[in-house]
Amino acid sequence: MMLLRRGVLVVVFCAFLVSQGQAQAWAERLKGLTDGGVLAGAVTRVANAEKVLETRASGWADIEGQSPMCSYTVFWIASQTKGVTGAALMMLVDEGKVSLDDPVAKFIPKLKDLWVIEKAESDRMTLVKAKAPITVRQVMCHTSGFPFLSPQEQKIDAMPLREKISVYAQTPLLAEPGTKYQYSNIGINIAGYIIEVVSGMPYEAFLQKRLFEPLGMVDTCFWLTPEQEERLALCYRPDPGRTKLEPCPIGFMTYPFTDRVNRFAEPGGGLFSTVHDVTRFCQMLLSGGTFDGKRILSENAVRALGTKQTGSAGGDYGIGFEAYGWGFKHGGAQGTHMMINMEHGLVMVYLIQHAGFLNEREGNAAPEVFSKLMIEQYGKKK
Repeated sequence: MMLLRRGVLVVVFCAFLVSQGQAQAWAERLKGLTDGGVLAGAVTRVANAEKVLETRASGWADIEGQSPMCSYTVFWIASQTKGVTGAALMMLVDEGKVSLDDPVAKFIPKLKDLWVIEKAESDRMTLVKAKAPITVRQVMCHTSGFPFLSPQEQKIDAMPLREKISVYAQTPLLAEPGTKYQYSNIGINIAGYIIEVVSGMPYEAFLQKRLFEPLGMVDTCFWLTPEQEERLALCYRPDPGRTKLEPCPIGFMTYPFTDRVNRFAEPGGGLFSTVHDVTRFCQMLLSGGTFDGKRILSENAVRALGTKQTGSAGGDYGIGFEAYGWGFKHGGAQGTHMMINMEHGLVMVYLIQHAGFLNEREGNAAPEVFSKLMIEQYGKKK
């Protein structure tokens, strides 16, 4: 990374942003986490539907290169991509082109006759035909029965969507559709391909035209430009003794992230973004589907995103989002989170690049700590 040539500008800008915040408890906690080597760095932001309330940036995007975190640092947001895919799909539901109760085979005939694992042993498995078709709702709320990934997906971005569908048609289900919650990138990828089929344009082009451009999400993408790559936060993990942090690759992804030949859009977890862009997306949802006076999604569509869709299958999942009584949220594999708290009228975005689960000593880095403090500071008083 070569952000050192802009180091002075970055440091001054970050200091300006931090000075505007009023939630001092979070500012001190975050600085302690990065100064103490628990996290390499972090960027957090809290906003309501109309404006940004505060932004915090602390620590390093690149420790060795001394590139500081800032509001335009780029992060791999991983499974937060699922919420973006959910919003894109609901645009087609709004237009009457897709129903959540449609069988996916209506749009993808290859997925009409699927098999379910009835019994698995060390050297064999028994398969039976699925009793019911998989619906669009089920692929979006992780009750389709599909596993997380197929055996062919060692890297989630190394295969075009069309080829993935052929693989999924041969992938046995772990459970009958609609009977069990099973977190699954496969399901979200199927939804991404439905967007392609119904819209007549590539999934990534649909997102760009219908979401990213209207919302001004200028850095949200599947392929980085060289300039964005310079702003990318490196991923870190604790060393074996958990005494210091060491850089590590993002194992699910194919390098370099600028490669448009060997890398492909991944609806289940392939997006890169910034705190600016993620906040704008979340503000649109907090506003019931509008942004800057433009209607992006209907109120019913936003409600579906944040309403539990899993029924008796278990899990608390809506359409591409974890769904709770207060609102909805989603995290990413490297610790990123976005939270839309409808009850308190707040968007909270928490961006880090940290591999592995946080232990008890590191628990202060949890996004739940951040959201609790932000609600206390800025939430609607009861």
